[in-house]
Amino acid sequence: MQRNLTPQPPTQPIPEHISFTLCATFAILYNELYNGSHYHFIRDDLKRLRKHLSLSETVETTIETFASMKLKHSKASLDGFFKVLSEYGNNESLLNTLLFWAISESGYDARTRAVLESFCKEIKLDLKRYEADFANELRTKASKVSEQLSEEEKEAKKKKKIKRIALISVASIAGAGLTALTAGLAAPLVAAGIGTVFGAGAVAGLSSVATVAIVTTVFGAAGGGLAGYKMNKRVGGLEEFRFKKIRLQNSLHLGIAISGWTGDDDSGFTKPWKRLDLSTEQEALIWESEYLRELGTSMDRLISSAASSGVYQILKLTVLSSLLAAVTLPVTVMSAASLLDNPWSVCTRRARQAGEELATLLFRRVHGNRPVSLIGCSTGSLVVWHCLKSLAEKGPDAYGIISNVVIFGAPVTTDATEWEKVRLLVSGKVINGWSTNDWVLGMLCTSQVCGTHRVNWRTVSDKRCVNVRLDKTISGHTDYHRRMPRILNLINACREDFEVVDFYASTSSSHTELLANKTSSGLRRAFSMSDLHSASNTNERSLFSFSKTSQFCSRSASTDQIQLLR
Repeated sequence: MQRNLTPQPPTQPIPEHISFTLCATFAILYNELYNGSHYHFIRDDLKRLRKHLSLSETVETTIETFASMKLKHSKASLDGFFKVLSEYGNNESLLNTLLFWAISESGYDARTRAVLESFCKEIKLDLKRYEADFANELRTKASKVSEQLSEEEKEAKKKKKIKRIALISVASIAGAGLTALTAGLAAPLVAAGIGTVFGAGAVAGLSSVATVAIVTTVFGAAGGGLAGYKMNKRVGGLEEFRFKKIRLQNSLHLGIAISGWTGDDDSGFTKPWKRLDLSTEQEALIWESEYLRELGTSMDRLISSAASSGVYQILKLTVLSSLLAAVTLPVTVMSAASLLDNPWSVCTRRARQAGEELATLLFRRVHGNRPVSLIGCSTGSLVVWHCLKSLAEKGPDAYGIISNVVIFGAPVTTDATEWEKVRLLVSGKVINGWSTNDWVLGMLCTSQVCGTHRVNWRTVSDKRCVNVRLDKTISGHTDYHRRMPRILNLINACREDFEVVDFYASTSSSHTELLANKTSSGLRRAFSMSDLHSASNTNERSLFSFSKTSQFCSRSASTDQIQLLR
């Protein structure tokens, strides 16, 4: 049975004790999420919520107390508040009210979305679905307003009366509103619109200009967002940078997926993300396809050479330890590795430029004033990383843009100091998917990287930062694309209406298929497994002891380990 999620006015005013409970609940949830950081934003957001729920100023001090209480004392209070809300019922109406609050004078902040996610998880509602229907309602209303203004203008031209001047003036006001909003001057106009919304209690209560203003603020100039974005000129060495929709619905929250290589048909940019469920509105970043095709071909050549030469398993066991230097690899493998080095170097350089360009357009709010979640694989993760670093350089003005971040097989540093610089930018989860099976990444990266090791987050108590070990899910680097649905399912980011199956690899071979090749008897003698194990015993901190020394549990990630994106 289909639910009616269209924003509707509350049938009855929210009782005062429920309004207070909501404010206190959000104060504690904010404290649990950020534990002292973003203090000024949280204080102002809670004050805005109090006003939205028509609570007296006298409760403000009490609410601030909940926002600053020690976490060990807050759980009992939180359980009690959710019990009160459960007894009240009508959760959908409460969420509808909260979404109107969330769209503030400056848009929809990612930190507000993070606390709404925590709230919806407790009351068992899917925030993504409500965001989608809310966005659809706003866009539909704005579309009708535009049509109405257009028809009235045509009629005015036909009649050639004084009324024509007035109508054009109205249209000009709306147009000026669009221009002003994209220039960052939205606050006064949107404030009037929000007042209309809250006063009337529904989208239907919005005036024409207010509707256009809100849609422009949340979704970007003329509602076009990233779909209409084109790089005006080459940025540094960057030649290609554009977006392609991979999920066509609307949402108050946007997901951007970034692949790290592709095949000859460029399907690698979109195919791995077909079952992605970060949002109901998702875009794929198409970047430097010529070089990413070459990278995909070179990786495939290296894997094929390793398998046909019989050293595939040996590479898996040695590449992440210091034993690799003692192993003499066949000429074909060394040649393939050498050929991979150049496209890899080119793509990692271009990834930095692409990340900086992505940061620029997000900071300019080309996508609108709404949260963005980023997910990347391989060099796509490097794009995400450089985007975050570039945004971090812009300071607090860049806060509230990024919702969740997910990286897989990332050639990114594991240094906690570096991650601390960007962690505050991410309002929701930071998820690092890694595997000790990724010998390709191990060969390409001389230092310890996120794709082959866990990140030692400096703030251990921050539950928003998670390492997910994928040894039982992937056999090597190129399996990330082919097995992406399984990986997404592990982190609760896979669409429920699809069966979780493997894709065909975007390159011609996959690690699992290549494992069927038999190792030649000559190479088997040359690279005896017993010799390798013997060598490992003399090498401290070798790969064979890595999983024991790691602080992260060695078993594959499961949904009861990590309640991640739902």
